[in-house]
Amino acid sequence: MATVDEIIHDKGVIFLGGEIDDVKAENVCKQIIAMNSTEKLKKIELIINSGGGHISPGFSIINMIEWSRIPVYTIGLGLTASAALMILMTGKKRTITARTSICSHRHSWQLKGSHAQILAENEENKMLFDKVVKHYIKYSKIKTEKELKKTLLKEVDVYLTPNKALKYGLVDKIMY
Repeated sequence: MATVDEIIHDKGVIFLGGEIDDVKAENVCKQIIAMNSTEKLKKIELIINSGGGHISPGFSIINMIEWSRIPVYTIGLGLTASAALMILMTGKKRTITARTSICSHRHSWQLKGSHAQILAENEENKMLFDKVVKHYIKYSKIKTEKELKKTLLKEVDVYLTPNKALKYGLVDKIMY
């Protein structure tokens, strides 16, 4: 008898839940690669219920979604925040449920080490922020960094209703 994971994999469904880290990102990326190796799927559905996590593993999932020959549709439910929101935004078709909680914010970073190491990590932090800004500009209706800092990438968490997410172009559809 097939397991639930085998059944949903055969149907082109991937579930991303909990904190996004290297292990989860690797798992999602491997599933997308495996699904691309079959000829039978017309789409992949990536269901997301996550408060976010680490941005670099999030970008690996984003890169894989963009690489996939099979269109990846994203569906947010429960909580879709931070890096998870960025992944949701990348889908070919982006849907959230009417009860989905959505949170956008600037990423946080802790610097430690020698003075030289802190300076090096600060450069990486600036580059990551630039990548985040470019991602929002590509996948939302907001087209300037200044507007992003006033609306979605504030210094504090920005919680959005599904209708606001639709208004800002973060999603295409609300599922009722």
